[in-house]
Amino acid sequence: MIPAILETKKTICAAFPLVPLSEEGAGIFGILKSKYQKRFDLKKKALSQNSIDLMLASTAIEIGAILVSNDKIFPKIQKIEPNFQLENWTQ
Repeated sequence: MIPAILETKKTICAAFPLVPLSEEGAGIFGILKSKYQKRFDLKKKALSQNSIDLMLASTAIEIGAILVSNDKIFPKIQKIEPNFQLENWTQ
């Protein structure tokens, strides 16, 4: 079972390159997180629940990628950051 899972992982990783959060992306993340917190008046606990989504958006902004998602947070991020490109293929 494990070899089959590892082979599947290799296939997926070959088709979709992994992009780590870089130092520049971390800077974008900090700015984006601050903007998001101020715009939606969030407490730290509520904000921390969105950290991964904000990191994904930050990486997409940094590399000029289009993020494809149906997650409800991303249109909100798009309202505060015009360089964030988003597509929802479910609509």
